[in-house]
Amino acid sequence: MHEAAQRTQNAEKMGHLQQICCGRDHTLNLTRDGDVFSYGSGTFSAAGHGGSKEVLSPMILKPLRDKRVVKIACGESHSLILTDKADVYAWGRGFEGQLGLSRSIEVASTPQYIKAFYGSPVQSIEAGAYFSLAITRDGNLYGWGEAKMGQLGLGK
Repeated sequence: MHEAAQRTQNAEKMGHLQQICCGRDHTLNLTRDGDVFSYGSGTFSAAGHGGSKEVLSPMILKPLRDKRVVKIACGESHSLILTDKADVYAWGRGFEGQLGLSRSIEVASTPQYIKAFYGSPVQSIEAGAYFSLAITRDGNLYGWGEAKMGQLGLGK
């Protein structure tokens, strides 16, 4: 199949877009139906499809197919998603702790649930180059990852 025709076919499968988010070498697309499509570099598994294979056109993130995603956020080489159940998932580069999964996890190749928010529903997420932020429904702000320049609001 011709490359342009393949891209058009993939775009048609996506449906109506609600949000687009870009990292350094990867992009996430969130549809109105709550599906997440991603593409880009395989470096640090930024696209979230497992392994380090580059993904050149939008592909649905299969690990999230049974979730309804309401918000996406991209850092330089990591991503976060927020579901309608107020759960947060992260993947990609985590050397600075920006995934929030575990001190020992430096790269997550597919979306992983952030257990730290169990019992604390999240209402909003954001991501910077090497850090992540979340606001819980009770109004608390959480930040994790690199804070060399005061990005987390805690000083240097």
